[in-house]
Amino acid sequence: MQVLNKKFADLCDNFHYFDATLANDMLKRERQAYILHQVNLHNKVLSTDLSQHINVSDDTIRRDLQELAEAGKLIKVHGGALSPSFHNGLHTSKEVYSYTQKKIIAQKAASLIKDGMFVLTGGGTTIIELARALPTSLHATFISGSIPAIYEYMNHPNIDVIVIGDKISKNSKITVGLEAISRIRQIKADLCFMGINALNLENGVSQRLGCGTNQKSNGRIVATTGVFNYC
Repeated sequence: MQVLNKKFADLCDNFHYFDATLANDMLKRERQAYILHQVNLHNKVLSTDLSQHINVSDDTIRRDLQELAEAGKLIKVHGGALSPSFHNGLHTSKEVYSYTQKKIIAQKAASLIKDGMFVLTGGGTTIIELARALPTSLHATFISGSIPAIYEYMNHPNIDVIVIGDKISKNSKITVGLEAISRIRQIKADLCFMGINALNLENGVSQRLGCGTNQKSNGRIVATTGVFNYC
């Protein structure tokens, strides 16, 4: 009887060990799926934000990012990760999160631009699709600090390009710093296309730029996650 009880106890121990391992594997898969979703949605993520949202340690996030990077699903950088499509600039439809929806948004946004307009844009995959959707007959001026966006505008036969200069972030491929922020504040554009961090009825639209500064606008805004007017 004692031998039987011991074998039964060993079996239970092995079962609990297997069950815990399986649970950890499932949690890991869910965690990494969440990370990939955030990377594809926002083009980039910060390790500190991920650890807070998922409620795990920074070391756990770093290991997850390393595994996902080795699998080619994201690009690991200091303090976080980037989407491969955002980093490479020349992306395919399979690499871009919600590509079909972004292309529809870009086409609708492009229809708002008229000859002679001054248009301020940020960066990101939707902005790239916007640049590619512009009709070749359009005569307008585009202002941006996004290197991939500027490259696309330069390929257009009738668009003038104004570059917002300052230090370039190698991760996001966009100009950052106080000079860039100062230049943006002085621009009086007819339209602004941007990804937004927040929308508030009292404070308007805000977009995090560089140096922890938010740029607000109470002009006509077109968000890259949807199209709307704010006055």
